[in-house]
Parts: sequence; structure tokens; C-alpha cells
Amino acid sequence: MRKIISKQDEKKKERRNQIIIGVALLLIMLSSAIAYSLNNASETSAQTITYNGLKFTKEDNVWNLQKGDYTFHFFYSPKETQELNVSLVLEVNSSLNLLNKYSNKPVYISSSINEVNAEIYQNLVDTGLVTRMQYACLNGTDCNGDYPIKTCEENFIIVKEANSSSIKQEGNCATIEGKIGDLLKITDEFLFRVLEIKK
Repeated sequence: MRKIISKQDEKKKERRNQIIIGVALLLIMLSSAIAYSLNNASETSAQTITYNGLKFTKEDNVWNLQKGDYTFHFFYSPKETQELNVSLVLEVNSSLNLLNKYSNKPVYISSSINEVNAEIYQNLVDTGLVTRMQYACLNGTDCNGDYPIKTCEENFIIVKEANSSSIKQEGNCATIEGKIGDLLKITDEFLFRVLEIKK
């Protein structure tokens, strides 16, 4: 025979069961969220690639590379810049070689893209490879701002918007060109070549 339960006791029992189920569901959701975040964090911190024998580690959306005594930081990895269709134009007997052209000298820059400027500064000046970076105008070009006029006798990096992607080296002038959304990636490609990460 079935036990007779008052409506008030039945409501209490139903409410207690709902609380137990609610707490159980809440614990399941919390444990799932914690497990997902821990798994995601470990994947992010552990993301590494090897390129030309060099180990790149991605932390906080930045690719880090320890090369010799220097630590470099890039927004893109060398594998991510492979998809770029960048034409590389060098003068005869010229190369993008930081150690010979840039080392322990100032570098001048003509660029209005802050992310690009920061990437170049971080990898050339912060590492101590060049003595300083300064905005300048290339002799014979229109220039906004009161900057010194420089020529390709000095180390000069020019970054500008264009329809096609290219890196050109003429004298000591390196020109990085491309669509506005690709300029940071092209700049990383330039730095990979200058730092002899890509050959």
C-alpha cells in the first residue's frame, strides 16, 4: 500500500529534489567550464613549432623565439607567412642581412601603421641589435610631419600600402608594401629574412 503524504510534504519533497538536481547541474557546468579553461590554457601555453631548427613558442598570442643571445617576438609564425605571395626584390650583391647592414647602427622608418612600427621596434631596438629607431622622410618624397630627411645611405625601412605584396632592398632602403590588412604579416616576413630565420 502506498503511504499517504500531505500536499505540503509533497511540495517540500519536490522542492528538495529540484534543489538537489539544480546543485548537481551547477556543479557539472562549473567543472566543465574549469576543465575547458584549463585545457585551453595548457594548449595555448604549450603551442610550439619548429622552423629551420628554431623553436617558436606561442604565449598570449605572440610567437617567441630565442635565437642566440636574443629573444624575438612576432605576431605571426614563419609558417603563417608562407601563404603570402610576397615578391622579394634585391639589388645585385645585396641581401637582407641584419648583422651586416643594421647591427649597432640607427634605423630610420617611414610608416604610419602603429602595429608594424611596434613589431620593428621590439625586434630591432628592444633586442639591442640596432642603436635606435627614428621616424624620417626619404629624400625626394612627400612627407607629413617634421622629420629629418634621409637617403638610402642610412638604414631606412619604408612601409606603405600597395595593391601587391613585396619587400624591396635598394641600397640601405628596405621597402615593405602590401594591403593594409597584410602589412603586419609582411613585416614579420621581412624580419624573418633579415634575422636569417628564413633564407
